[in-house]
Amino acid sequence: MFCGDSIFPENVLKKHKIPFYVDIDTQRQTLERLKTTDYKIYVPSHGEPFSDIQQMVDLNVEIILYVENFILDNLHGRQSTDDIIRMLCDGFNIRLTTLQQYYLIKTITMAYLSYLHRKGKVSAIVNENYLVWKLI
Repeated sequence: MFCGDSIFPENVLKKHKIPFYVDIDTQRQTLERLKTTDYKIYVPSHGEPFSDIQQMVDLNVEIILYVENFILDNLHGRQSTDDIIRMLCDGFNIRLTTLQQYYLIKTITMAYLSYLHRKGKVSAIVNENYLVWKLI
């Protein structure tokens, strides 16, 4: 089964640390559906094909939960999206050197913050044209 970017093998997760997702809810649903399949080989967009979908799903879900909990554990007071991007990069030892990398991590960060907002764990406040996030 060609999985595309719906799942990442362990070596890709280690290299990129925070996988690129734009919708965490949908990503988790996709991973749960993949877990119920029974193909001989799974082919991701990045990395080598693999056969154990259960292990890969568990690993990908573990990363999602880790990033989610990292944000919740480190969000103090009111922080801007850029503050949270810096927090994630520092915490995951990610060094941004290009505009492309910045926009990728910003998309990922917004995906997690939107997800946490929908779950009622963080609130978004716009004040004087400035967006900040805080724990609920």
